[in-house]
Amino acid sequence: MTDPLRAEAVHAVDVLNDFVGDLVGGVMLFREWDVQFKAGRVPEMLMVNVQKICISHLVLGLCKFVEFYQRFHQIIPSEYRETCKNLVRDINRKGVIEFRNKCVGHIWDTRLQRPLIHSEIMARLGRLTDGDMSGFLNWINNPKGNQFPSTVVSIVEAVRNALMSEHFIAPDEIITR
Repeated sequence: MTDPLRAEAVHAVDVLNDFVGDLVGGVMLFREWDVQFKAGRVPEMLMVNVQKICISHLVLGLCKFVEFYQRFHQIIPSEYRETCKNLVRDINRKGVIEFRNKCVGHIWDTRLQRPLIHSEIMARLGRLTDGDMSGFLNWINNPKGNQFPSTVVSIVEAVRNALMSEHFIAPDEIITR
């Protein structure tokens, strides 16, 4: 007979493992292209597209964390529950879900009955990043060190690792699923 709590933990670890790759990848791709842009090797229009792709990808990942928390909060180890709850609060404060709904996932603003214009999208981007793109990227994944609980990646990794330890989940159980 299988342990349903362990099976749930395996699902959670699998999801969290994907988040790590998505969040690290999105931030690092943005940063690498930004270096190339600042060095004059990438035209501005291409950099605008890269930024849109990376921000959209990161926004989707952060929204998925909110969904993860809603579905898996009961199995998050107790020492990480408050940190995860605070992360969800931060995601909501930044307007991440609203940004996904209004700027990433749709073209039509139902309240305004028209598409958002560039200045409105930029205002929402400013809220999302607190006016500091580099700080926003570092909040998600700081390549110089993801110290718990200062980055999203450090929180995701800590919860994933704690679940793996608590439920004796081996990495190959996730990789070979």
